[in-house]
Amino acid sequence: MDFSTNLRNILEKKQLKQADLCRMTGIQTSLMSDYIKGKKSPAISNAILIADALNMSLDILVGKDKT
Repeated sequence: MDFSTNLRNILEKKQLKQADLCRMTGIQTSLMSDYIKGKKSPAISNAILIADALNMSLDILVGKDKT
């Protein structure tokens, strides 16, 4: 799976909305929307912010590690 698919699945599993993740990370709504829709890939710094906010490793978020 790609980043956007993983992110959508994780948000659903954790019962979070895009707005929640934006508040948790400080990433702008429009940019987060592009990540979720797969229109853009996040810079590594933003990917780390997202992974930290979701309390998971970057490997899990990007689909490298399935744990």
